[in-house]
Amino acid sequence: MAPESSTQTDVERNAPSPSNPTFPSNAQHPAQTFAQQQQEQQQQPGFQQDPRSYGPPYAPYPQPAGTAATGANQQWAPPRVEEPKAWMITKLTLHGLNILSCIIGLGLTGALRSVQTLGLIALGACPIFVVAIIWSIAEILTRFGRKWKAGIHPGAHVAVSLLIWLGAAVVGGLESTLSSYYSSFDYLDEDCEYDPDVRRYVCTSSDKVSSKRALFVALSVFTCLVWLWHFILFVGACIDTQKRNAAMRKPVTMVFGGPGYWVPGAQGFQQMPQYYGPPQGQSIPMQHWAPPPTEGGNGKEPMTMAQPAAQRYA
Repeated sequence: MAPESSTQTDVERNAPSPSNPTFPSNAQHPAQTFAQQQQEQQQQPGFQQDPRSYGPPYAPYPQPAGTAATGANQQWAPPRVEEPKAWMITKLTLHGLNILSCIIGLGLTGALRSVQTLGLIALGACPIFVVAIIWSIAEILTRFGRKWKAGIHPGAHVAVSLLIWLGAAVVGGLESTLSSYYSSFDYLDEDCEYDPDVRRYVCTSSDKVSSKRALFVALSVFTCLVWLWHFILFVGACIDTQKRNAAMRKPVTMVFGGPGYWVPGAQGFQQMPQYYGPPQGQSIPMQHWAPPPTEGGNGKEPMTMAQPAAQRYA
């Protein structure tokens, strides 16, 4: 006779299953809203981590005294490009020479205004001298107000100097060309009248134009000097603008208010809680088949039929 404990265990373990499988009902669950799904996910029990394994999650950087109070008031300022002292002195010298050249040029223009054709050409240089002298004075006053540290923005120097040296190049080139052919304008000094006795024109020289030749040549020279000064200032302003733009493109690291950092917690594997949402759609029923009970046997197979409780202890 087999032991009772093993027989009872085998009976419960190998209980026969019905030969015809049962299928679940085809009833569909009502559709759930997104809020209901989120509520069910929160209500489902997940993995609970030991609070002692978290560690300190956040800690601020050490800050010097007074930084926390003034950190919110910090404003970003563009980087300042250091200007070489030699270049600053050179620019001030060029502006001084430009002022001197413009003053002399304006005086020569006033002396040549009475000359007929050449006087009109001389008056064409007057606006160039006025603009150039005003710009140089503005640059010197700006540096004086800033304690000789910085002047007007180099981008403005590029624009104004470009206009001045282009205008001076046109007017100065025209004046230089007329100065080389000044002897052909001697007829302007002659005052001719027709004499009926001799039946020809009699001309007398007044020497009004020939005496102004030296002044006209001097005017063309100072106009070309204004072109030279502002061309040098234009090239230097282009270089300063390029340096300023390059400094603006450099990455600047700024720290406001002392950002924090994360401190590593306790060592070891920490499993994150997992939440499983409700199943989407209808599940497919599965069929479970059980082998039919065996008949006969040699008496050593486990019992497959349930016995009444009274027969177990007979």
